[in-house]
Amino acid sequence: MEYLEHFEQLKQALKKEEEEQNRQWLDENASPKELRNKGLAIYPLIVSNKSYGYADYPVLTFGFSFPFQNSLWKGGTAVSLFQANTNESITGILNFLDDYKGQITLHCNEFPDWIDEGNCGVRLIPDNRSFQLMQGVLKAIKNASNENLNRLVRSFYVSQPDEERKEISQKPISLDKLNDSQNNALNKCLSNLVFTSIQGPPGTGKTVTLIACVRELVKKGERVAVVAPSNAAVDHFAMGLLKENISIY
Repeated sequence: MEYLEHFEQLKQALKKEEEEQNRQWLDENASPKELRNKGLAIYPLIVSNKSYGYADYPVLTFGFSFPFQNSLWKGGTAVSLFQANTNESITGILNFLDDYKGQITLHCNEFPDWIDEGNCGVRLIPDNRSFQLMQGVLKAIKNASNENLNRLVRSFYVSQPDEERKEISQKPISLDKLNDSQNNALNKCLSNLVFTSIQGPPGTGKTVTLIACVRELVKKGERVAVVAPSNAAVDHFAMGLLKENISIY
């Protein structure tokens, strides 16, 4: 299948990207200032608070007094707390970084003594889990080990005859609380077993339409998994389901 060649190329590109990231971020010859200029390290930092958080892991809050490009620094990013000119370091997770202030959770039981000696910094370290997950999906596509995944991929890359689109023939639904466009999207979702994308600017009722879709599927006895890119989005969707008396458990 020709489209599989695209995924093989993507696998090789991901491998090169991972290697390049490791090369840049793990450059042992780079000084803390050089890493800072690349946006890969915050140095020197000022320790403002030491406490203990979830599961009693040490939580370090710090500040810094220089302008810093923080586009690579996101909550949950893997980092390393280090002391310059020594081999001292310990890994952790970035909690936040904003307005000359940041916080990390350290992967240890106690704060190391060298933190109080000063001359410390925080640097990004490669977190290869994302690459491993992406490579795993590409491998599953190549090996055809997941039929649902393969069907989804083919729906994007393979032009299928109408009789192979696997749509369910059903009587169209028209809900009073939805407009014509929303009802059309609802019926497309309910009749397509592969993939349906609902697009529209903010405020056009995408969530309302999806909630209606979940309600109709639940009426048919289906179990529905709802996912979203943030906790706030999940909470918003869950509240909409509860207003429709739909159990979210």
